[in-house]
Amino acid sequence: MTRQPSRSASNGSEPRSDERLAGWLTAIAAGDEGAFEALYDATSRWVLAVARSVLGDHHDAEEVVVDVYRQVWEQAGRFASARGSATTWMLVLTRSRAVDRLRAANVRRGRERPLEGGVEPTREISLDARLVAGERNQRLAAALGELPQDQRRSIELAFLSGLTHTQIAQHIGEPLGTVKTRIRRGMLRLRGLLDQPETAA
Repeated sequence: MTRQPSRSASNGSEPRSDERLAGWLTAIAAGDEGAFEALYDATSRWVLAVARSVLGDHHDAEEVVVDVYRQVWEQAGRFASARGSATTWMLVLTRSRAVDRLRAANVRRGRERPLEGGVEPTREISLDARLVAGERNQRLAAALGELPQDQRRSIELAFLSGLTHTQIAQHIGEPLGTVKTRIRRGMLRLRGLLDQPETAA
């Protein structure tokens, strides 16, 4: 089941509490269309924003939104809270689909193009697109789950909701310097976790 993104749909509210998102994903895995509608209405705005940050094109981003919610409907049962938050799961899924589409476009054009093409250049720290590609999705979600809650929340607001550092500071009621420090430390720790060799299953 999918929904076509629209201008009105993309005006949904920012991400709800992670607990509620997780509950909707569990219900969707059981075939609950009402939960799917609720999740879509609550998250479509920032899913579109994340896709646009990678692709730099509204039309392409809307097509990614369709792909994301199709995958949510079909694979919600794969979400496991023990491996990371529901918000992180949605973030990884959205960026992965957007990066896939960007790579496909590069192949069609027959030339390379920076994966971060649409990301705001003034952002002090940016997630490397390679971290959300293919087999690293689960590792990224798990690594984000290892971060202290304040660092993880700031990173999610920056890279999932698309907020600037100033907007994050206003949103959570913390000094701008504190927000920048949290994001910087969180990203360093995140990269450290991802650089650790994988253990054999």
